[in-house]
Amino acid sequence: MGASTTLVRQSMDKILPIVGLVMLILMGAVQAKESPRAQAVFLAQAFGKDIPSAQSKVLSGADRENIKAILQHSLSFQRVRLWQRAGVTVWLLEEVGKHKPITAAFWLENGVIKKVKVLAFRESRGWEVKYPYFLKQFRGLSLVENNALSGTVDGISGATLSVRAMKKMALIALYLNQQSN
Repeated sequence: MGASTTLVRQSMDKILPIVGLVMLILMGAVQAKESPRAQAVFLAQAFGKDIPSAQSKVLSGADRENIKAILQHSLSFQRVRLWQRAGVTVWLLEEVGKHKPITAAFWLENGVIKKVKVLAFRESRGWEVKYPYFLKQFRGLSLVENNALSGTVDGISGATLSVRAMKKMALIALYLNQQSN
């Protein structure tokens, strides 16, 4: 190995961590900008061009207790955003995966999940929950006795806490939808 090869390797060892850090920062900026656009696209899919106005549902005491039971921890919110028209409701929810919140939209028609979209994923691991191969498992699920999903959602190795957060949000969307009808 020549001296020039050694110098190149030493330079690369110093530059690569900096390049990696810059890429992570840029990906975070892109992700933050993606959320409002992804939300608008999702709402357009659910309602077409005539998107209803956003509403805010203030949770009753009973709702807070039932949601607390679903989450298995205390609530960090008192109201939930939703869009609703003619049997179609989109719920915008947030739950912490391991350390940071995951924001997702749940499109329900007549008490059944039609589509789910992760709008913002802020964790360093478990990002696989935002891909269609995982999210399609929620299609057709409804709420059954004891606030349970009507079917199973397969986990993802290494994304257990993110999967749990998505399942909890699905249960909350279905529960709130049932209460509002």
